[in-house]
Amino acid sequence: MNSRKMYFVIPVLAVLLFAAATAPAAAAGVDIARTAPLSVFSGGEFEVSLSIADLDAGGIVETIPEGFTYVSTTHPADETLVSGQHVIFSVIGETAIAYRVRAPAHGSGTFAGVWDNVADGTNGTIPATSVGVSSSDGGGGGGGGSAVTTTAAASAANGTTAARTNRTFSFEREDVTAIAIAANASVEGANISVAALDGPGSLPAAPGMVYRYLDLNLTGVADADLTGATIAFQVNRTWIAAQNISAGSIALARYHDGWGLLPTAPVGSDAGSLTFEADVPGFSVFAIVGEEMAAGPTATTTSTPVTIAAPQVAAAAEKETGSSDGGDALPILGAIVVLIAIAGIGAWYAHARKKDGDEK
Repeated sequence: MNSRKMYFVIPVLAVLLFAAATAPAAAAGVDIARTAPLSVFSGGEFEVSLSIADLDAGGIVETIPEGFTYVSTTHPADETLVSGQHVIFSVIGETAIAYRVRAPAHGSGTFAGVWDNVADGTNGTIPATSVGVSSSDGGGGGGGGSAVTTTAAASAANGTTAARTNRTFSFEREDVTAIAIAANASVEGANISVAALDGPGSLPAAPGMVYRYLDLNLTGVADADLTGATIAFQVNRTWIAAQNISAGSIALARYHDGWGLLPTAPVGSDAGSLTFEADVPGFSVFAIVGEEMAAGPTATTTSTPVTIAAPQVAAAAEKETGSSDGGDALPILGAIVVLIAIAGIGAWYAHARKKDGDEK
């Protein structure tokens, strides 16, 4: 890190910690979006990512739900501060930040965030993101099962329920764990049933090795009104090993005038299962499928665990406040001093950037 950036980072982290306890003013320009799985395994780890646009110099405060635990980040340790359920990132030109979180044993939670642009003094909020926690009770592939219907729903993607055009359904199943829908019409009357099938029935067999056939039925909203839908599902590791399946080939297939594979991405794992998400254009009969790995020798690799050191600035903040219990905000007097300091630093930073531009 160059010296100019180093002198800028520590005050940013400190003032953002104070800002986390205050309501930010709305502002235009900066655009930050959060991405996280719809549903995660009980006690499992998962990644939360932030995409950042037009935030040249400032920071972000992420608030992790109670029960969820911060684990690590790819962001530099000396530009990150963890305090209780707050994770504070200094941002100087970054366009993306990712961090990992451990889920609780059960329940769900909503991630919230605020940002502050030191360069022009604006600040704002990051739309809330709800994450559900599902149990992982193992079980093999195939087999039957009765339909499971849910009427419970999380809040809309923007953290409110006013529009009710977004809805997430959670399931306590060993295959489908969550389904999120978005529509250009009200979803108040929406309901989704999920049933495991013994086979394709009168349909042709799905391509590849089939883990499970599923009948998904959406009522209360027409497919034509859907603007998006995402299905989260999990596959047991025992089946993957027994069938010699390539984990990278696992996908969700949908039958609609023939079988077609849907865009599918891995989003998490635990000791018993892997979890995936797939975007779907509508609801009908689906199959979770995979491809058998080709026979032959496989290369083995070893990896060395990497330990991410605790941010040094966190210890400095505790020493400065005289507390080691991870408080959520700086003392008011200290915050005022820091605000004054950071205002000067922000002005200096903007002046330095202008000077650099003139010299060039």
